[in-house]
Amino acid sequence: MLDEIWKVLDDEYKVYTESKRTRNKILKLIGQKNFTGTVYSKKGKEFGWDIIFSKEYLQRIKTLIKND
Repeated sequence: MLDEIWKVLDDEYKVYTESKRTRNKILKLIGQKNFTGTVYSKKGKEFGWDIIFSKEYLQRIKTLIKND
């Protein structure tokens, strides 16, 4: 699976993941019940998600991605 993190603004980052499991873990970590962000799909099937998060979660999300 592909997981990448980019800096968007000074205090905000974006994570891209192709794992629904990882997406759900990140949402739980940042306290977001429902997904809001970019969904990538091909022929109606979702395959990737962008999630914006604040700098305070950066290290924990890096660890989550590494261990998932």
